[in-house]
Amino acid sequence: MAYLENREYPDKMPVTAEMFRNINFLAHWHTEVEFVLVKEGSLGLGLNSGYHVLEAGDMVMLGHGDIHYYDSKNRGSTVLIIVFRPEMLDGLMDIDQMTLADTVINRKACSDDFDRGTADWLRDCFNVIYHEVNNKDKSYETIVRGRLAELASRFLRICPESSAKLEPSLLGHGSKRLLQKAIHYINENYEQELTLKDISSHLNISPFYFSRLFSMSTGLTFKRYLNALRVDKAHRLITSSNRPITEIAFECGFNSIRTFNRVFSEIRGSTPSSLRQATAADLTAER
Repeated sequence: MAYLENREYPDKMPVTAEMFRNINFLAHWHTEVEFVLVKEGSLGLGLNSGYHVLEAGDMVMLGHGDIHYYDSKNRGSTVLIIVFRPEMLDGLMDIDQMTLADTVINRKACSDDFDRGTADWLRDCFNVIYHEVNNKDKSYETIVRGRLAELASRFLRICPESSAKLEPSLLGHGSKRLLQKAIHYINENYEQELTLKDISSHLNISPFYFSRLFSMSTGLTFKRYLNALRVDKAHRLITSSNRPITEIAFECGFNSIRTFNRVFSEIRGSTPSSLRQATAADLTAER
C-alpha cells in the first residue's frame, strides 16, 4: 500500500502482531511504531533513503512517520512484524524517543552493549508479544504493554543514535515530509492521468529533484511505483468482485486494456483474466 496507512484494530488494544512469508510491500508510512524480526532467510528493507539487507535474527524499530518498504525479490524470508500506537506506552516511557529512524539491530550497526544474551532476550520478547496478541489470554493487555515498553527501551539503549549516521541519508525532515505528501497525492489521484510534472508542480519542486528523491526513498521510479499501485488496486477488485475486468482497468487509471494486461502481467506474473479464473476456482472448491 502506498500512502499514509490508517490502521484499524479488531479490539481495544491498538496493536497487531503478524507473521509474513516473503513479504513485498510498497513504500508507505503510518503514525504507529513498527518492530520487525527476521526469523528465517533474508529480506530487503528500504527505510527513508537507505536500504538494508536484513538476515535471520536481525531486528528493526521503525519510528512513526518513517517511509519504508519491504523487498523480497530473489530472497526468501519469514518475518514477524509488530505494529502499535505509541500512546499505548504513555506513562511507561518517553514515547517521543520512539521517533528515531533507522534503528536497526545487527552485529554491524549497534553498540558494544549488544551480546548473544541480549539478542536472545529481544527475540523472546517478540515471540511473547506475538503469542499474547493472538491468543488473548487473561491479562494479556498488561503483558503486551509491558513487553512493548521493554522492547522499545532495549532498542534505544542498544542503538541510542540513528543508524542514518552509519549510512548517510539525503532524507532530512523536510524531504521526508515532501515524500509523505507525494505518496498521499499519488494514492488520492492514481486513477487519473498522472505525470512526473503534475506531482512535481503540486509539491512546488523540480521534476529532477522529485524523481531522484522518490526513487531513492521507494526503490522504484515514479512510473513503476504508480503502475504497481494501480495493479495492487486492480488485483483487489478482481479478487473481491465480479465487475468486468475492462471496467476495473479504467477505474484503476489504465487508458487501455492492452496496457493493463501488459503491466499487470509484468508485475504479478499472470494475466488479470487468469487471476479471475483462479479466484472463481478457489471459491468453487470452498463450497
